Amino acid sequence: MNIFLKSIISFAFFAGVAFSSAGAVTFIDSPDQNNVPQKNSSGDKTVPVEKLIETSNSWDGSLLPSYPGSQPVVSIYKYTFPPKSVTNLHYHKIINCGVVLNGTLTVVSEDGSSREFHAGEPIVETIGTVHHGENRGDTDVEVIMFYAGDGTTPLSFPIENKSNK
Repeated sequence: MNIFLKSIISFAFFAGVAFSSAGAVTFIDSPDQNNVPQKNSSGDKTVPVEKLIETSNSWDGSLLPSYPGSQPVVSIYKYTFPPKSVTNLHYHKIINCGVVLNGTLTVVSEDGSSREFHAGEPIVETIGTVHHGENRGDTDVEVIMFYAGDGTTPLSFPIENKSNK
């Protein structure tokens, strides 16, 4: 995985941040490979670290593209999918990933292949593959998504005049 995307994921999950007794944020060394809790610079608090995912592939196994040579722009969004909701068909041109906070999100590709992502599980979206998301459950699904774009490319591209069922 690109070091930039690793940095986004590490930052987003507070893997490199600890709180001192005064409540100030202190940056700490990157977590080691064994997921050992890290101490801040004063050594008084620890932050448990759990690697959720490290990959060069999206959820369907396809290889992620290389980053363009432009200045990256990071965006973080929280999505709340109401019960029984379905997004429009769309695709992405930029790398994005996230974590399901609550519920179960089902992602369905245009070819019918699908995968469920449950609370606490990471998701790495496909690039260039038409798909949609579904909440098939009876409670809200909450997902935090991280986008590593270039500031000009839209986060997603809707597909017009096609049914997503």
